[in-house]
Amino acid sequence: MEKIQRWRDAFAESGKIVGHHLQNYKLHQKVVDNLMSSLHIKSDDDDDAGDRGMDAESPILIDEGKMSFSRDKKTGKKCFMIAARGLDIEWSNTPDYWEWLPHSDSRFGEVAKLKWVCWLDIRGKIETRRLSKRTKYVAYLVFKLEDKFHGLETVNAVVRFVDSMSVKEAEQRASVVHFAGQGSRETLPFKRADGWMELKMGDFFNDAGEDGDVDARLMETQRLEAKGGLIIQGVEFRPEGSRSGVSRSGVPPRMKKRRILLLLCLIVLVLFALIQVLLYMALLDERINREN
Repeated sequence: MEKIQRWRDAFAESGKIVGHHLQNYKLHQKVVDNLMSSLHIKSDDDDDAGDRGMDAESPILIDEGKMSFSRDKKTGKKCFMIAARGLDIEWSNTPDYWEWLPHSDSRFGEVAKLKWVCWLDIRGKIETRRLSKRTKYVAYLVFKLEDKFHGLETVNAVVRFVDSMSVKEAEQRASVVHFAGQGSRETLPFKRADGWMELKMGDFFNDAGEDGDVDARLMETQRLEAKGGLIIQGVEFRPEGSRSGVSRSGVPPRMKKRRILLLLCLIVLVLFALIQVLLYMALLDERINREN
C-alpha cells in the first residue's frame, strides 16, 4: 500500500518539479523544433515550405489547363503532367471510340475514356527547356482501368528525343509494358496516393535543356483486337526517384511524416513525464530515509 501511495503522490506532484513542468511551452517547443530539424521535416508554417511556390502534392494548372506544374518536395526539381486534352491520342475526336468527361479525382477539367478501338496510340510531348537541367526524367501514363477493361494487358512504350530519333527507330526500340498481368517490376503499374495508377513509359536525361522536344508514346498497333476500359488523366514527366505524391501503401508522404512526427513528439512528452516521476520518487525515497 505504501508503494501505491508513493506512486500516486509521484504522479500528483511530478509536474511541480522545477525545470521539468509539463506546461513549460518554450521547453517543449524547443524540443519539437529540434526534432523536426533532425528529421528534416518542414512545418506547414515554415517559410521555406513555399519558397518555390508549390510541391508535388499541390500542382498548379498552366497552358490553359492542359498541363500541371509542381516541384519535387525533396529536390525542388520540376514536374509536369500533360492533361489528356494536351496529348495526341489517335481517334480521340471520334465519339464512337473515345469519350471526354469530367472526373472527380482528376486535377484537370476532363479525362479521356476509351470506349473501344483496335489501334491504340497515345503521345505526350514536352520541350526539354521547360524541365530541370542535368536531371534524369521518367515519363508515366497516369490512368485508371474500368472493371471490364479488355485488350490492354500488354502494350509497347518508348520515350525519344524528337530531333535525335526517328519514329520508326523509336517503334523498333519500344519496350513491352503491362496494364495488367505479370511482368518485371519496371513494366507493371503502381497505385498513386491520389487514387490513380501510373505506368512507366520510359526515361531520358535532360542535360542543358537544348535537345528540343521529348516524345513519350504508348501504343498497341500490332494486335488489332478490340481494346476498351481505359481512363486517361495524362502523361507525367518527373525526376527519377521523385514519388510526386506516389505511395506504394496508398498513404501520402506528407501524411506519413506528420504521423511519425506526432508519434515522436508523444514519445518525448512521455519520457519527460517519466523522468519527472523518477526524480520525484528519488526525492521521496531520500526524504523517507532521512526520516527513518
